[in-house]
Amino acid sequence: MPLCRRLQAPGAAVVQPPAPASRKDRYVSRPAPARRVGVRALWWVAATTAGVVAVGLTAAFGVPLAARASVGGLRLVLDGVLWLTLAISTGSDMWTIAGTAGRAVAATFVTPQALGGTGGLLVLGAMALIGLRRLLMPRPGNAAPQTIEAPPR
Repeated sequence: MPLCRRLQAPGAAVVQPPAPASRKDRYVSRPAPARRVGVRALWWVAATTAGVVAVGLTAAFGVPLAARASVGGLRLVLDGVLWLTLAISTGSDMWTIAGTAGRAVAATFVTPQALGGTGGLLVLGAMALIGLRRLLMPRPGNAAPQTIEAPPR
């Protein structure tokens, strides 16, 4: 008979040992400190390398694209101001200028690139909506969690 059973009073219940302070004490085995430092250093080296590569790629590709977009925007603004000045100097009234500007803007939005981009965004949004709906809707095989009420006091 174990020692703990002999020390108990007859008819007394067996006392369970105290629960561990956290699951970490029971389930997680920690690596040796030297190995943990090596893994942490390796992680920092990998993260730093990834950051340097990301900054380098941004500098190599992002800066020229941003410069090209800025120059293109400035050129469009300059062309628009010159067109408006020329239209006003020829004696056109404001409705004629507004109609011509509206037709030019509409023609810009009806290019194949603009329509393809808009169509692609619509398809992407629809796919995201379907995926989100499937993620958030309850599955037919899974029962909804039932609430358990406390017994009356």
